[in-house]
Amino acid sequence: MNQFFINTFTHNSHNEPAISYNGSVKIRAFFQDPSLVEIVIAEGVTAIDESAFEGCCNLAKVVLPSTIRNIGCNAFKNCPALHTVKFGEGLEKISWSAFEGCKALTAVEFPAQLTELLGSAFQGCSALRTVVFPEAVTTIGSRAFAQCTALATLEFSSGCGIGHEAFKGCTALTKVNFAKHPQMSSTAFRDCPKLEQVMIGTTLLLGVGAAVEVSIPEGVTEIASGAFSHCDRLASVAFPTSLRTIGNNAFQGCRELANVTFSEGLQSIGINAFKGCSRLSTLHFPASLETIGSHAFEMCLGLTSLIIPQTVTELGFAAFENCLGLKEIHLPAKWKGYRTKYFKGVTARQTPKKPTEPRQAGVTYVTLY
Repeated sequence: MNQFFINTFTHNSHNEPAISYNGSVKIRAFFQDPSLVEIVIAEGVTAIDESAFEGCCNLAKVVLPSTIRNIGCNAFKNCPALHTVKFGEGLEKISWSAFEGCKALTAVEFPAQLTELLGSAFQGCSALRTVVFPEAVTTIGSRAFAQCTALATLEFSSGCGIGHEAFKGCTALTKVNFAKHPQMSSTAFRDCPKLEQVMIGTTLLLGVGAAVEVSIPEGVTEIASGAFSHCDRLASVAFPTSLRTIGNNAFQGCRELANVTFSEGLQSIGINAFKGCSRLSTLHFPASLETIGSHAFEMCLGLTSLIIPQTVTELGFAAFENCLGLKEIHLPAKWKGYRTKYFKGVTARQTPKKPTEPRQAGVTYVTLY
């Protein structure tokens, strides 16, 4: 018999009642049962307990009722033939490793009431290409979708919490979009080498992966704090005209970053935004720029010349600290006290008024205009 109906009167292969007194499919009720191919669970069943269907090697399809609220730990773990699961509308929680290792599962659409997807819930579902997350989801646990190597894009209609390595090793993943700001672990997308960007609306939340050259797309208005921090291979970045804000630490520690193209429209560069980008050699600030944060370009040793536009109304403390390669600085006259305040560690002197006056080696000359 291919289709197997499970209700309050069902017994398992050991002739034991499959449903407990509280209406749930019992722990290990059908553990490693090779006879199951398709199951339909009747209305009235409220939960699937731990390892209820774990290791059912031939189970291919599961239809769940609207009365089920919780799918327990390991409930369908290592069911290698399982390709289709129809969730009921009342489902609220999928527990640890519930579908881990279901390598034939290609798509899941969760019901609107689902709030929790716990750790390793779908880990190792290597054929899983499509996941639709409802707005009610508040928690995606550690490694919940780790090693789902066919996942290419993710769309979230909420700003849920995302745990440690939740999508680790999703090697086909390229883009992630959030409708609202998530509470996300810094390791959530570890070892996703093709991931280009994580967006929330028009804010670039995270730019990761192994990219050497990045062109931020039009429409992005903000690059979030730490978005590209310590991307060791990043060498070149071009910004769109829509960009207004580069957040704190956005490109801090990008040691190979040599070329940055700012576009008109940029208004603010945050604290430590390009700190330690030691290969950065040239900066052309747009006339729209208003704010350069403290330590924004500290230790950018490759910089040789600099022009601060008149539009800048806020120049942060030590913004260009220890930029020891600087030879020429053009600075609006309103920024007095440049020697100690903005260019700490740089031997700065005002440019001689007479062109014939000799210049000293190792000195940075400042032209006030």
